Amino acid sequence: QNFTIMLNDQIEVQSVSLVDLQGKIIMDLTNLVVAGNQKVEVNASNLASGVYVVSVLSAEGVGIQKIVIQ
Repeated sequence: QNFTIMLNDQIEVQSVSLVDLQGKIIMDLTNLVVAGNQKVEVNASNLASGVYVVSVLSAEGVGIQKIVIQ
């Protein structure tokens, strides 16, 4: 199962991570962010079913989005 993270191209992204509900970083996705590209494709086939949080850190602050892997 794959999913796409859409980023605002008007902000400078410092880091992107996938975190479980206990706060443990499951995947550091920062290396998938390419300047000028708003999409980050994530391969979630190795993840257990459950709820995760995508955390995006920028100079403007932190954005989070809950995702569910089935």
